[in-house]
Amino acid sequence: MNVIMEIEDERGQDMQEVVLPVVLGREADCDVRLSDPCVSRRHCQIECSSEETLIICDLGSKNGTFVDGEKVEETALAPTARLGIGNTKIHVYPTRGWRQKLRRLVPFHLVVAVRG
Repeated sequence: MNVIMEIEDERGQDMQEVVLPVVLGREADCDVRLSDPCVSRRHCQIECSSEETLIICDLGSKNGTFVDGEKVEETALAPTARLGIGNTKIHVYPTRGWRQKLRRLVPFHLVVAVRG
């Protein structure tokens, strides 16, 4: 399953499309590399269950993984969940729902050009 990750840190906001499962952390071999010093080398993993539910698992991080402000070891992600990894905030959107979000953020004529 492909997802869009909206990542917000001290440098600003970035969006990446990734294929699950992904490991997030500071190490160079992580699928999603975060430069936040409060993020562990291999901080957490996001995967898709057989029912296409997104699951986040903490990988023994020093500062913990948070979903909507609650520290978690492993949990399913609601579509509106906001992840906290160190000082970095992340939203994860299934690719199939991305067009609706894009339409809310970008004027319609630009969406047509992107899809076109």
